[in-house]
Amino acid sequence: MANGRWQMAYGVWVMTGEPEAISHTPSAIRHRPYAVHQGGSMLFCLDIGNTNVVMGLYDHDDLRQHWRISTDAHKMPDEYAVLLWNLFAQANLALTEVEG
Repeated sequence: MANGRWQMAYGVWVMTGEPEAISHTPSAIRHRPYAVHQGGSMLFCLDIGNTNVVMGLYDHDDLRQHWRISTDAHKMPDEYAVLLWNLFAQANLALTEVEG
């Protein structure tokens, strides 16, 4: 996760990204916070846009997995939780591996 910097915001560490730092998500190239880290080696990044939700899972600096799903304002939080659980299961990952 190069080309960004960590800063404290609302009690958590937030990385403010630069375009190169999120080059694997072209539609998400914006100068805004995009990752939250609270410790541990696995980092779950989330970019919620008007059209897509782009997610990535980093193991230190290595991108292990990434997903893109459509944004749906009518979906309930539990529906997104089930979807996320299934995406992790399909990639042979466990949500318990994520610490930040």
